[in-house]
Amino acid sequence: MKWERIKNSLGAKFSTKPTLEEMRGILNLSFMHLPVHLRPYFLYLGMYPEDREIYTIDLVRQWIAEGFICNLHGQDLDGVARSYFNDLINRSLIQPGRTFCGKVISCRVHDMMLDLIISKCTEDNFISVAYNYEDIARLHSCKYKVRRLSLQSSVSATSKTLATSMSQVRSYARFGESMYTTPLSQFKYLRVLLFEFSGRRGTSVDLTAIGHLFLLRYLKIDTRFADLVLPTEIQGLVHLETLHVSCCPTQSFPSDIVRLLHLKLPYGTVLPEGIQNMQSVRDLHCTGMPKTLLEDVKGLGKLTNVEDLKLCTPYDQFLVSEQVDALVSSIGMLRDLRRLTLDCKIECEVHGNQLESLLDPPPRIELLNLETWEPRHGFLLGSVERRYTSWNGVPTLPPGHLRDSSRYPWKKYTR
Repeated sequence: MKWERIKNSLGAKFSTKPTLEEMRGILNLSFMHLPVHLRPYFLYLGMYPEDREIYTIDLVRQWIAEGFICNLHGQDLDGVARSYFNDLINRSLIQPGRTFCGKVISCRVHDMMLDLIISKCTEDNFISVAYNYEDIARLHSCKYKVRRLSLQSSVSATSKTLATSMSQVRSYARFGESMYTTPLSQFKYLRVLLFEFSGRRGTSVDLTAIGHLFLLRYLKIDTRFADLVLPTEIQGLVHLETLHVSCCPTQSFPSDIVRLLHLKLPYGTVLPEGIQNMQSVRDLHCTGMPKTLLEDVKGLGKLTNVEDLKLCTPYDQFLVSEQVDALVSSIGMLRDLRRLTLDCKIECEVHGNQLESLLDPPPRIELLNLETWEPRHGFLLGSVERRYTSWNGVPTLPPGHLRDSSRYPWKKYTR
């Protein structure tokens, strides 16, 4: 009925080939018919550059960190955010990207739709986008408070003090090889911090100042080749929920991360010491398992709220027998586990598939991927080989063994 009213209001424009201005009018009309509660979620897409693939999970966690979603009647915030994302997809305001297991895991925004978003963001002072030095200068002299800042180009400038107009920025995103730097420690109201740029080898990115961002809830850094410098401690970030770091191996990583809900560690970084204290974590990705202390491998079993667990070994490193035994035992204790990925090579003295020894596997598992759960020389997995697949819609595991693709021809798990 809503789309019928929109169609009728378009009149003759809809029956003929519309001009560019008429198309903009049609898009604007679709925005005006968008429920008010959905508009912040839609406009927040203006933080991203055009032609960018945007991951659903990033949007969901950024919306939550911004405080868009209220915790009404004990509802799961992730579930509410995903329902709003699906609503935007169903209204054709954003384009679905990749799907996995029947769910949309990424999206894109059409160029004309992004133009509309940026226009509305400017009108409502919702997001400020900077493409060049002139845009930065304009924002510094702006009489309105900048609420959200997206830096989307190669801007060469440095600011030692924060302009009054930027003192209340809540979300700050930086894309591309910009040399523009801001005094992060002065973003005292910042909740979302996103850095995505490849970086040249040898480039250093100093983020030690984030330790002062008391209200920070979401931090994602993808620097690919650049060297990242993080604070040794982040105990002051009492509200931080998401820490997602993709970069070269770091010299040091904060040692006091215990309150997080979502943690992705840099390549080759071991599990934090005292991992068993991270009682709230729901998503944990680690690629440094071989050098992780045995006590911390055992500590994984204490993370009873974990739903998504991905553990990997670098290409030239292997798990030893004691680590494998401790890891399998820990997995058996994760009763809320839904998604498990083990991309781990193991030493040749490990015999058989210890996973099949679990008499009572995690009952809520939905997806299992044993990408390279293999010994150093060949397979020693019995029926569970590289052909391992995901479980789609499987609510429980049968006691005593794990399902595999030789017995159940389900869809192969692929990235």
